[in-house]
Amino acid sequence: MLVSILLSVLALGFLMFTIVGLAGNGLILVLAIVYAISTDFSTLTGNTLLWLFIMFILGEIWEFGVSFLGIKKEQVSTFTVFFIACGTIIGSLVGTLFMPLVGSLLGASIGAFCFAFIIERLRGETRYRSWYIACVAASMQLLAAFGKIIVGCIMLIMFIVNLAW
Repeated sequence: MLVSILLSVLALGFLMFTIVGLAGNGLILVLAIVYAISTDFSTLTGNTLLWLFIMFILGEIWEFGVSFLGIKKEQVSTFTVFFIACGTIIGSLVGTLFMPLVGSLLGASIGAFCFAFIIERLRGETRYRSWYIACVAASMQLLAAFGKIIVGCIMLIMFIVNLAW
């Protein structure tokens, strides 16, 4: 029982990694694999691991698809998308420095917004169009992050439910 509690806390910590934009869902998957192997798949079966892996892949596809394709549908250049991604990363790092957890999400969104606006203005777009693209970039970033966090929550629940209690 104590081991299950410790593993649950560790997995919850990995979910916090996902919230700050790190590879938390992947770490939950690795933890589940190690646990399943160490217990000879007695409570966490191969089927459960397969579903955890599918959830992990869906989370990655969601994050990439929403953040990249969501802004790309607005017919912005690949150059702009690249700089939006850079702004997202920089904003996430800066946001984490000021407010861990929430700051990384807000920082990523603000970074995407700022970089999108600046790049679009430098490319000669109107202020209105630049503002619109920046808002889309920020909202797509938040939607991508929240989707991945939801997947991480599902993975966490699946893992905890299958521990030996």
